[in-house]
Amino acid sequence: MRAVKESVHNSPGLSFCFQERTEPLSYSWHFHEEYELTLIIRGSGRRFIGDEVTDYTDGDFVLIGPNIPHAYESDESILGEPCSTVIIQFGPELFTAGRPHSTEFRHIHRMLGKTSSGLEFDPATAASILPLLREAERHSGLEKLLDFLGLMDTLATRGSWQTIAAHWTQSANASVEHEGPREASEILQYVFANAGRRVTLQSLSGYAGKSVASLCRFFKRDLGCTFNEYLTRIRISQACKLLIQTNLPIYSVSYESGFENLSNFNRRFLKVKGMTPSAYRRLHRRASSDLRSVGLLAGG
Repeated sequence: MRAVKESVHNSPGLSFCFQERTEPLSYSWHFHEEYELTLIIRGSGRRFIGDEVTDYTDGDFVLIGPNIPHAYESDESILGEPCSTVIIQFGPELFTAGRPHSTEFRHIHRMLGKTSSGLEFDPATAASILPLLREAERHSGLEKLLDFLGLMDTLATRGSWQTIAAHWTQSANASVEHEGPREASEILQYVFANAGRRVTLQSLSGYAGKSVASLCRFFKRDLGCTFNEYLTRIRISQACKLLIQTNLPIYSVSYESGFENLSNFNRRFLKVKGMTPSAYRRLHRRASSDLRSVGLLAGG
């Protein structure tokens, strides 16, 4: 399945696209030439950006550069529940046309230069940016553009972020091609469904009717990683959801996510997330409290 190239159309009367969505997000592996800024105000699920798979929840805030394949998929459990997402897409010319070396935009230029791997902003940045988005929602035309420019300057000068898909490259994007939409989807769904159990390339080979060598090429060529690396990301993604949404002890999270022992889980989690599972849980609980304080989450 080749990542579909999406044609982005500016919102009426604007030089960029500003969308407010209230429906669950459905998986659609695509890319476009524009930058994309996405804030999940309410909702949860998985996001796929380059070679990275991550759970998202309320307050998830991401900026990706042009031509990076990506998709969001809402959890089935939220179907029928209120969702809220703001998506802003804009071309590079918005900050370069006629002023490629603009002093006013130098911080924004520097930030945009780091988006080839995608940027994930921390919860405090998401909370601080919400009032600016609320202002932009109420305005139109020039006022909306000025709101957006102010928002981008705030992100560039006071935002805190980390890269998302550090191993993703534009050369990998050029060959994001699977052997068939249903085939690729079914293979990845099999990995998702069995990640909590013992799943191997051999078992996947039997399910998919493909040789192990063919599957190795599929993962390396299309996803930019090995099967084992991808499986680990899925398991870490599932562990993150359990850490955020349950009070299960760490050893139970490890077992439920498909890891055979706690030490291996802790080591791999630290490598992928840059922190221990306990620290990750504390961070998200503190973030939820911070976001409620500004009314971003229910109960605030």
